[in-house]
Amino acid sequence: MHRGDETIGYLKKVNLLMQWDGARHPYDFIFGIGIDGLSPFEFDLAGKGVGHESVYTLKRAELNRLFQHLIPPLFLCDTPEAFTLKIRVVGIGQADPREVIKAMAEASSCGSDCCGH
Repeated sequence: MHRGDETIGYLKKVNLLMQWDGARHPYDFIFGIGIDGLSPFEFDLAGKGVGHESVYTLKRAELNRLFQHLIPPLFLCDTPEAFTLKIRVVGIGQADPREVIKAMAEASSCGSDCCGH
């Protein structure tokens, strides 16, 4: 899936492990497909490599602002009002053209609240 020197950039498939409840949840997305540019979440990950870790202290109401065109993972919609989200980059690779098209379609169909979408 990835070379050791690969970094997150446009149209790369990014594989993450996310943790907020003690369990690790996989989350994959295609980087940089939003029509309005990068989401704050993508901006934070730009140029990072496998093994990078980030910690976010969030309120549930901030999920849509953080993810924007990326659909927040459904498990995050059941978080407490305030929580800590830990992420780790576990893979970076070329996205298949079909994956890119699917991700673009999902991003364009997302309304103002994508939790549960």
